[in-house]
Parts: sequence; structure tokens; C-alpha cells
Amino acid sequence: MAQALQDQRVQREAEPRQEGFGVYEENMPVVEAWIGVETQWLYAGMAGVQTGLNYAGVQAWLQIFIKPGERPAIMRGLQLMERAALDAMNERRQQEKER
Repeated sequence: MAQALQDQRVQREAEPRQEGFGVYEENMPVVEAWIGVETQWLYAGMAGVQTGLNYAGVQAWLQIFIKPGERPAIMRGLQLMERAALDAMNERRQQEKER
């Protein structure tokens, strides 16, 4: 599985990069993990509001794709991104209510 992740990295590096925003090289492992766990959101209520990541699913993904010594730092990074994403989604919902 580690080879599959490495193959994905090599393929991504070979593809032309789209303009948008930059990511510092040291943050790429967390960004790649974020992309890997993007289907692990939990939803609540009739509106299907995202409430956070399914940590059991995230942990399973980390065990498959990330070396044990790297997992704590990757998890902390994922939690930071999760909080920022939830804040952005909440802000967007609030703006839509105000319209």
C-alpha cells in the first residue's frame, strides 16, 4: 500500500500543476492525507450538515498509508484542517442565511 501512495505522489508530480494556491512542501503529507480521507465526513440533521471527520475511518486510512512514526503529526494536521474546513462551511451557511 505504501507503494500505491508513492505511485500516486509520482503521478501527481508529473501532472502539470494548476494555478490556485501554493502548499509548502512540508505540508504536503497532510494535504495528501486530507485528500485521502475526504470521504470520511460525518453528517447530522435533515440538512446533512458536516460535523467533523469520522476518526475511525481516518485512523484506518492512516494505518494503511502512513508510517507509524508519522501518524501523530499527520493526525494533528488533519484535525487542524478539519477545524478550518468546519469554520469555513459554517461561515458559508451563515452567509447564505443572511441572503
